[in-house]
Amino acid sequence: MNRLRTTALMMLMVTLLAAPLYLNAQDIGTYRPHPGGDGWDGDDGRLNQYDYMDGIGVYCADETHTPWDNYENGGFVVLAPNPEAAGAKEVLWVPEAQIEAGIAQATATGQNTLLGQAQGTWLDPQPAIYYLPASGEFQLNVVGGYTDKLFEFQWTECRSVPKVTNDGCPPGKDDTGNGCG
Repeated sequence: MNRLRTTALMMLMVTLLAAPLYLNAQDIGTYRPHPGGDGWDGDDGRLNQYDYMDGIGVYCADETHTPWDNYENGGFVVLAPNPEAAGAKEVLWVPEAQIEAGIAQATATGQNTLLGQAQGTWLDPQPAIYYLPASGEFQLNVVGGYTDKLFEFQWTECRSVPKVTNDGCPPGKDDTGNGCG
């Protein structure tokens, strides 16, 4: 029990001491983390492809907050099922500059560093992303909206995500009338 209290106290101290990036939730309505049930394989570009986390997804994203295979000129985006409508709501955006500054701080101090924490969402406590210098991992801490369970998800790199243009073809493979060329 003392170990659990110590861990919880340490996480609280890191949260309070780090300089978080606070952002308000915005409705994006296009990505749909699955609310449960059969057939979901989680393969919509989310980093937590095999960890359901109550439908919450964390993504590497481009500057338009669209899932992408890196966070260069973009960042990390966390989407959660929208409790007010179908679809998902962006609950956290951590831009590349904040990620890089946090990595530099964590490397210099050797301490886990808060990269960003949401504000103004229905999730309590608010979702937060950390950088863990000892392992070189990023970590999302979030409480699920359905189960009120604390989820911790770690990753080290972005996933390869095919980006599709308006014609349904990957960039540089325009539809020639006979499919993507």
